[in-house]
Amino acid sequence: MARKDTRLFARLDLDYADHPKIIVLSDAAFRAHIEMILYARKHMTDGRIPKQIAKRLGSDSLSELLANDPETPSLIENEDGSYTLHGYSDMNETKAEITARSRANAENGRRGGIAKKRNAKQTASESLSEPPSENVAETETETETELKDKAKVADAPIRQEILELLDHLDSRITANGAKKPNRTKTNIDAMRLLVDNDKHTVDEVRGAIDWATNHHFWKAHILSAKKLRDKFDTMRMQATTTRSNGSDERLRKGAELVQRTAARGEGAFNYDPFEGKAIEQ
Repeated sequence: MARKDTRLFARLDLDYADHPKIIVLSDAAFRAHIEMILYARKHMTDGRIPKQIAKRLGSDSLSELLANDPETPSLIENEDGSYTLHGYSDMNETKAEITARSRANAENGRRGGIAKKRNAKQTASESLSEPPSENVAETETETETELKDKAKVADAPIRQEILELLDHLDSRITANGAKKPNRTKTNIDAMRLLVDNDKHTVDEVRGAIDWATNHHFWKAHILSAKKLRDKFDTMRMQATTTRSNGSDERLRKGAELVQRTAARGEGAFNYDPFEGKAIEQ
């Protein structure tokens, strides 16, 4: 059996080279964009490219990437001289997502080790003609049950309320001038799981959509139902802070709906932008 390749990989859409913003680039700018994506993934910068790294790729290439679309160019220059790849987190995992996945894999490995030990004890017990324990591999069984429950939700029929939420998200995204998301199974499941699995009400999800698509930062990043679900808790905490500070009446209306999720057994939350984490009040 061939050994699994453990190298890191970055993700590119199969239509990447034919995208209107990419197809107009020179060969040098095309290569520069690829190199920046690989750099961001390797060093887990969430799409941020330091100034000294970007300058190595040539000023002409940077100029092309900064101007290949009037509203959403492939590259954005930051105040400190660094650059940010537009839409990087839509295709590649962020540092927080990579860390969470690594922790989950480590925990699953730990649980697997516990289950193997329990199974070994059960086998030894059965060989001595003793009755098997009713509590054998409890952790493993619970994990399998959770996975089956999630699979049932993901394969459930598409309800009208879920379609209406998807339509609402599509209309808000296109109203901001972005491309309408593809109605893929991944996006349909993400919207359904927000309601069925994550236990958010339809009103809360609709409020989150309104808040995100009105927000100066999130409206450029929440461009699909999958991304909405992935970033829901982060936006909820930020919206709660916006509401408590009394800033931007338009955003506060959406934040009131998003903030309800913090009251259902999760306590009241605030967000410390300096520590980059939620603080329970």
